[in-house]
Amino acid sequence: SGKLILSSGKHIDVHMRGWFRSSLAGKKYISTPYISKVDESLVMTISVPVYDETKIIGVLMCDISGTWLSERTKDIVIGETGVCYIIDDAGITIADPDIEVVKARESSIEKAKTDASYKSIAEFEKRAMNEKTASSGYFYWYGRLDIGAFAKIACNDWNVINSAPSTEFLKTIQTLQFSMVAINAIILLISIVLTFIVANKMVHPIQNTVNALKDIAKGNGNLKIRLQEIGNDEIRDLAQYFNQTIEKIGNSVKAIKKSTDIMEEIGAELIGNMNETASSINEISSNIESVDVQTSSQSKSVEA
Repeated sequence: SGKLILSSGKHIDVHMRGWFRSSLAGKKYISTPYISKVDESLVMTISVPVYDETKIIGVLMCDISGTWLSERTKDIVIGETGVCYIIDDAGITIADPDIEVVKARESSIEKAKTDASYKSIAEFEKRAMNEKTASSGYFYWYGRLDIGAFAKIACNDWNVINSAPSTEFLKTIQTLQFSMVAINAIILLISIVLTFIVANKMVHPIQNTVNALKDIAKGNGNLKIRLQEIGNDEIRDLAQYFNQTIEKIGNSVKAIKKSTDIMEEIGAELIGNMNETASSINEISSNIESVDVQTSSQSKSVEA
């Protein structure tokens, strides 16, 4: 019948109250915060229908503190100074870190009609009220650019809004950028070191080969030089084939030197034979001259 029975036994007619009519129609109900007519405290009313086997026979209700929603949202902080608040389907603030805002039932949409500084946030809240899916956007609050996000509470079309100064979001992005730059720098440094190590491992044996060939080509021609055969790759093959080549060249030079020594011995023998031949020729020439002198002497004797 709409008669509320208090614990004190007092009866109050509530048949025109929204919570009673809603639950009498079979719906669960939760009100926005309001000032109680009983004790003038800030309360929220929750009510549910009571059934017998076939029909609704009454409504069960209770009042809870009107700060209940604000207590649940005050620890939701975006960035360092961000806030979380809730507006109802009319744009009235029903949860906020500042309880006085809730008690005053402030509305940015209504304030924007007389205060231009509320215009941007009022447009943002209108968008939150009209859109069915969660989203985000920007608005200006006393000249400061804030980033906000909103989502609906499905059971009653209230809107939860989180916002924070854009500088705090950018600070996070800048921190992330710095971290990425630092990570990339470390990766680059590691890559350079690894590249240097690998390149040095590859170039050092090649440089040794170049120096060895240079020494052979322009130096003393040391054919006893050998490269270290380390590893199991093309560099090892290069060192192995270089050593084999130098060994063959050394063997060839030894063979040539041996042949040269033999040729020197043969040359020396030929020189000795030539000297002996020259001596014999000189002796024959002397004998011929002697014979010629004797012949001339005999010829003169015959003529006399």
